[in-house]
Amino acid sequence: MTSIFTVLLGFLHPKPGDHIKRKENRKKNSEGNEARKRKVTRSTLSNYSHFKEFLGTVRLIPPQIFFSYRESVGRPFCEEKLKSKWQRERRNRRRQDEVREKLDNSYVYTQNERFLIAELGVICVQFALIAVGRHHRDSDFLSHVQLVHQFQCLLPQSRAIAVEDLLTVGLGPDEAFYPASTVLTRCAGSGCCPDSKQICAPIEIRNVTLVFMVRHRIDQQRDRHHEVIHAVEHTKCACMDKILAMKKSRF
Repeated sequence: MTSIFTVLLGFLHPKPGDHIKRKENRKKNSEGNEARKRKVTRSTLSNYSHFKEFLGTVRLIPPQIFFSYRESVGRPFCEEKLKSKWQRERRNRRRQDEVREKLDNSYVYTQNERFLIAELGVICVQFALIAVGRHHRDSDFLSHVQLVHQFQCLLPQSRAIAVEDLLTVGLGPDEAFYPASTVLTRCAGSGCCPDSKQICAPIEIRNVTLVFMVRHRIDQQRDRHHEVIHAVEHTKCACMDKILAMKKSRF
């Protein structure tokens, strides 16, 4: 218990030399703060003096060299900070002079020259359209020729032939053939020829036998019978002169 009371009394009643130590500590702290302040002010003053020297050197640089450096090397770090009224005016004046110089160097066309240029442009467009039209016509012509070449006179095509055209003797008034027509291969109209005096005619043929049923129209109770007809069928075609083809068909 006595030790606790002595400690409390020591806190409440300090020793005679404690207040002197506190004063010395306060003095040391104040001196340190003042030294720190002096150091900060010295650094700021030195920075400001260096900046003033830099400003002086920049003002001594001719504007032409400064602007050429800005265009060739790049935008300097201090350009944004050093923008003043006379610099902006000088830059704007320089840009206006450059634009005016470009306009002076460019050639200005007269009214007649502009009219001639417009006429030449119209003529060039017309020539281009004619060339394109010719190209389309040429391509259409080639495609047409290719189609005709594919459809040349070579193979016969199937045609519907009536029975009356196959008979050498005509039908009786009471007779009717069934079916009334047949299908045979013919060269006529089956292909194209290069000359207008030629036709597609057969060069090879074969004989075929066709069987029909004959009915009686009036006396329908009569017996129906079959009729055999021999016909000629074309197997190969070629372009031939019209007169020569007519003579061969007669024989």
